[in-house]
Formats: sequence, C-alpha cells, structure tokens
Amino acid sequence: MAYRVTTYEDAFKGVLGVEIDEKIKKLINELEKEGHTEKSIAFSIWKTQDKLLAYKYDNRFLSILRNEINKWSWKKDDPRWDEYWKKKKESDKLTNLKEGKGYIYFIQGEFGGAINIGYSKNPKRRLKELQTGRPETLKILYIMEGTEKTKEKLYEQFKDSRLKGEWFKPDGCLLSDINHLQMNGGVSHD
Repeated sequence: MAYRVTTYEDAFKGVLGVEIDEKIKKLINELEKEGHTEKSIAFSIWKTQDKLLAYKYDNRFLSILRNEINKWSWKKDDPRWDEYWKKKKESDKLTNLKEGKGYIYFIQGEFGGAINIGYSKNPKRRLKELQTGRPETLKILYIMEGTEKTKEKLYEQFKDSRLKGEWFKPDGCLLSDINHLQMNGGVSHD
C-alpha cells in the first residue's frame, strides 16, 4: 500500500480487511496498557501484512497478531525511541535548510574520530558524499550559515588540529568551540 498506515482503522480495515470487534478491541487495550501506541501498532500490522493476511481466518490469528506487534512495535519507554527521535531531528533540520544559502558543517563519525569542517550549499548531499566508502556512520555535529571565507577563518583558527584537507583532530579546543557554537545558536545536530 502506498499510503501511510497510522490508525487502527487503516490497519485493521484497510490493510487486513478485518472489522475491529470486541476481541480486537480487548487486544488493543492490552497492548496500549503495555505501552504500545496506535501508530506503532498500525505500523506493525502494515509491516507484517503478508503474514497476518495468511493467518486471517486461523484461530491463532490474535496470538500471531500480538507476536508480530511485539516484534515490530516499540513501547513508549523503549530506549530505541531516543535514537529514533535524535536521527529524525537531525534529518528534519537538514531538510529545513534554506535554499541558496551556504553552510559551514562539522561532521564526525558516530564513534568519534577526526572531524570534517567544510562549506557546502547542500550539507545533506555533502554528508552522503563523505559517507561513501566509510564503514562508520557519519553525523553532523553542527551546521551554521557561512561562506568559503568563514571556512578559511576556521581552518586558520584550528590549524594546529588539522590532519589533512578538511579533517581535523578532535582535540579539546575544537570540541570546546563546537560545544560553544551549539550552545549559542545556529542549527545544532545532537
């Protein structure tokens, strides 16, 4: 299905062709008490629709449905949500950058390591370019509006930390300055 499945009606009636009867209402109530949300349950049904449709008329359907929801639906207190929202926030900020503007970015691997400082009118594309061929996921630490001249000033400021090209050693001075930038405005990505 091409549309987003976010409600019980979308999931049960639209995807599975199943009426929401008392047994399903009871199951939904139990799942919600366990911390599952309507969107997460609906997503689970959409994700496993082929399997669920195969068991639609089987007396084990509700049990299989519960198992699939528990497999794919994260409860409200699941720690994976923290990482999900962090990545979504980063993605949203990259999407909302102003067209035609130039940006200075600070990019680093998710486990640390060298920091790339550069200039781009499209930091999202630049992140993808830098990611190519790297086994570790790169992330944007910070973005701010700027120019090539701004980048050159930063290169001069951090010349003692420069490794090669756009890559800099993540020493205390550089990390402290990035933290200061994050605290004092701009488009932060943490």
